[in-house]
Amino acid sequence: MIKHLVTSGCSFSDNHDLRWPHFLAKEAGLQLYNYGHGSAGNNWIASSIIYQISKLLHTGVLPEEILVCAMWSGQDRVDSFINTETNNYEKMHQPLNVGMSNPINFTNMEPGHSPRPHDHPEGPGWLVGSMHCSFVNENISKFKRDLISNFYNSELLMMESINNWLRLQWFCQSKNIQLLNLTYMNIWHYPNNMIIDITEPGHPTKRGDANPEVDFNIPLFFETFSQHIGHLYDLLDLDTWSFSGEDFGGLFEWCKIHNKTFGLDGVHPEVVSHADYAKHYLLPIVEKLIARSETKEERIERLMAASLKRDPFIYD
Repeated sequence: MIKHLVTSGCSFSDNHDLRWPHFLAKEAGLQLYNYGHGSAGNNWIASSIIYQISKLLHTGVLPEEILVCAMWSGQDRVDSFINTETNNYEKMHQPLNVGMSNPINFTNMEPGHSPRPHDHPEGPGWLVGSMHCSFVNENISKFKRDLISNFYNSELLMMESINNWLRLQWFCQSKNIQLLNLTYMNIWHYPNNMIIDITEPGHPTKRGDANPEVDFNIPLFFETFSQHIGHLYDLLDLDTWSFSGEDFGGLFEWCKIHNKTFGLDGVHPEVVSHADYAKHYLLPIVEKLIARSETKEERIERLMAASLKRDPFIYD
């Protein structure tokens, strides 16, 4: 019987407000461990989930009691781990009280709760964000710009994302843990800054803006294979992926299709939209996964416990 829900993602999954992981856990009656964080990339997502699964297994939790839901982020968000060996290390920190904390470290975070200043001491961690992010600490922004513009290209960014998807897939398979892959929006294409970076702090372009210079008709990455990516795509277990709509959409597209409300930036869904997404889209999928591992009596017990946790002012 599944009892634990392990999730991670970017700002579409973070703990600053109620997001889909919190609503899904309550609806399904599961214990939540969420490591979502604004601007996080796919390295962070895979690494934080594997970390939490390992913790659960080491405390005696059985693999069949764990469900993983990863909401993957933009490919151009390169999560770089820094420590005292990093040049200008002492200048590369942005505390929570002056904006989004960076770097971040899942080993001293309390999963499923909003970050607090002491969760992010000025120590080693992952610098999240893309080369177009606008952090208060300009040293971080410059580091990202120099790193990605000098050492990365779209093909490499795509390869690294697929490698992270496969890393989590293979880890879950090796432990016999159920995995559900989601996306925050359509990332099923080569990275494109005008698309992928729209949720970065301070980014001037919003999806859907009437800007003739923005081309949203980007080829899907499996339509523009190179010899370096085709074999990786073939290794993906697509049965573990769930997309919204016909065009490999994610949470953003689901909210658009169903006329849900967004925040002031026109990109991030509001709390009630997260609740609807969890209840009407994710819950039926998760219920089928849970049903594989529980008896009728266990199902009744779980649903009764979930009904006691539900907030009718948000869910109904």
